[in-house]
Amino acid sequence: MHNKAKLTGLDERGRDSIKTIASIMYFINLQVIIFDVLIRQIFLKQDYHDFEDLAVIIVFNALVFLIAVFWKGGITIPRFNMLTIGAVYVAILIIGSLLGVLIGRFSGWGGYWPYLGRVAGVSAILLCIYILAAWLGNRRMNKLSEEQ
Repeated sequence: MHNKAKLTGLDERGRDSIKTIASIMYFINLQVIIFDVLIRQIFLKQDYHDFEDLAVIIVFNALVFLIAVFWKGGITIPRFNMLTIGAVYVAILIIGSLLGVLIGRFSGWGGYWPYLGRVAGVSAILLCIYILAAWLGNRRMNKLSEEQ
């Protein structure tokens, strides 16, 4: 700890304040981008390709943020049981399906079922990645606590 304070010139309180401010600004920036995409899509009726780059940034941030939270030990596996994990999967599936309906990526039920299959597959893969990140983060935190 002393080496970090010497390197940055900040004590633990100063570093925590900067982390808090950075987290708040990250959240505000992400919300502004999401709001911009929704305005373009719903009210301005722009084509999806007009804001696809922003949508990719939003999805990338959400995925990486959750993986980082699990990896750093912010949320540990023992807090969740299989029912909770299943509920999270179903919620991701419903949200993905609703977004597909709202965006209008398909016409009729013939286009919906293949879309639902893709959403279910991607959601299952993401959930497995999150579980793996949480398990590795929990293992990492246990090793750190044993070393101290």
